[in-house]
Amino acid sequence: MLFKNPEMEIDPEAPFKSDQLERLESATILTGLVRTLEGPFVLCIDSGWGTGKTTFVKMWRHKLKKDGFHCLYFNAWENDLYPDPLVPLVGEIQMGIVATLDAKGTKAKENFEKAKKVAGYLAKRAIPVVLKLATAGLLDVGDLPEEFIATAVAEFAQERIDDYEKEKNTLKEFKEHLAEFVKELSCDDPGRPVVIFIDELDRCRPTYAVELLERVKHLFDVEGIVFVLVLDREQLAHSMRALYGAGMDVEGYLRRFIDLNYRLPDASRRRFCAHLLDRMGLKGAIQPTLSGEDPSGDLLTMFVDLAETFEFSLRVQEQCFTDLSIALRTTEEGDRLDLAALALLIALKAASSERYRRFVEGEASSDDVIAFVNEHPKGRVFLESSAGRWAEAYLASSGYDLSEMHIPITEYKDKETQADSEAQKSRYRETVRILNQISGQLHGSCRLASDLARRIDIAQRFTTTTELLIHSATWGKGEHTTDVTQVVRSQVSDGRLSLPVTNESLGGQDPIVGVRKELVVTYLYEGETHTVRTPEREYLSLP
Repeated sequence: MLFKNPEMEIDPEAPFKSDQLERLESATILTGLVRTLEGPFVLCIDSGWGTGKTTFVKMWRHKLKKDGFHCLYFNAWENDLYPDPLVPLVGEIQMGIVATLDAKGTKAKENFEKAKKVAGYLAKRAIPVVLKLATAGLLDVGDLPEEFIATAVAEFAQERIDDYEKEKNTLKEFKEHLAEFVKELSCDDPGRPVVIFIDELDRCRPTYAVELLERVKHLFDVEGIVFVLVLDREQLAHSMRALYGAGMDVEGYLRRFIDLNYRLPDASRRRFCAHLLDRMGLKGAIQPTLSGEDPSGDLLTMFVDLAETFEFSLRVQEQCFTDLSIALRTTEEGDRLDLAALALLIALKAASSERYRRFVEGEASSDDVIAFVNEHPKGRVFLESSAGRWAEAYLASSGYDLSEMHIPITEYKDKETQADSEAQKSRYRETVRILNQISGQLHGSCRLASDLARRIDIAQRFTTTTELLIHSATWGKGEHTTDVTQVVRSQVSDGRLSLPVTNESLGGQDPIVGVRKELVVTYLYEGETHTVRTPEREYLSLP
């Protein structure tokens, strides 16, 4: 059994062989589109954090290469330390495409070398003019003769005009060499453009993201090149507004660069969770119930229904199954866990670690947790379902041992008596039935919540040292705060968090108007818990 879902190995000959998210259809649709494109084109694949975008484009890239396309994958976030994105982008083209050409690609290599030399000049010209002007601050301009100043300004203006003409010609030269390079690549099959994937753009510094888009627009708009931008469009919009102002028309700006947007369909959470259960080897570790039944179905139903209610991303679901895997592996043989109850608490912790903590420590009641679930758009549907009835019963019984189970049973019998409608009476009657069933599974002084919480706490001790886990996040000032744990957690990617602290980036809510707020984040990293406070309009970066 594995602690976590291993990184998927993609077979270049059958890239979608292990596709558990049913994404082959999207790849087929997009491949058909790319085949029809002739001129320069920018396609955007839009999907939220943790939805499998990167895995999809890597699979699709292998499919395109198998179909005879020249493809390149460029991770923008890994390269945003460079002042000018042109440098790493051209470097990746050289390593990913040019270096793979055989003897027949000699002319294509020659054209690329010409384009690369011109690109080097363009990158140097990107050094801001302010570096040259900054030396003026070392001199006292008032001490210089007026005639000298006038002559210097005139010479500098003439130099900039000459540079403009030279740079314009250089841009033209670069695009000509690039076009010849692409033409040579496609000479055997002119119907297949070069496809360049740019991933993780939404995680970059906003200034770098804008610079990269500008470079794509103005330098690479040549016939035969298709760019595929892979990003969370909403998150990119938050980052850009944080930098350039809340009133920025981000969609209008992005339309200058993006010709067509494709929204990646949501993956089936039930299918993905069943895949995790199998791939992580959990079925072999799940012990049958006393009656000999397999409880894995109850576990899946409870967790999947809650994942739908809380709208967990694929990445959050993986984190939950890692906790589940460790809890099972650290359970002594012969001990039986109520897996549906365990799934309930793990999901609650993922949705709001603060509410989870308060509940297991006795600071919040089962009614408080039910109210929290009900706040979500799909919460009422869940609570009315069979899994929801069991969840309510688990929550109601979680603080009692066997000798005390008469307390919640009596409470729900009283609720049934006082209920106004037959539907409510039926619901409370069903809860009493489930409570009696749970009571029959308890033994001695065991309390469901404390026992399962202890096992979840043990799982946290095994957290990978490089993993960043957000425990809680609040946004506001003083008593006027709101819980933004899920919003902040959704923006953690590959163990890092980069977040502009604004109303827009934290879900669009303003808990106290007219006051400068702060974001308070409690997180676990390298086995230690930390709390960081970041004022509004500043940038939070973890770790």
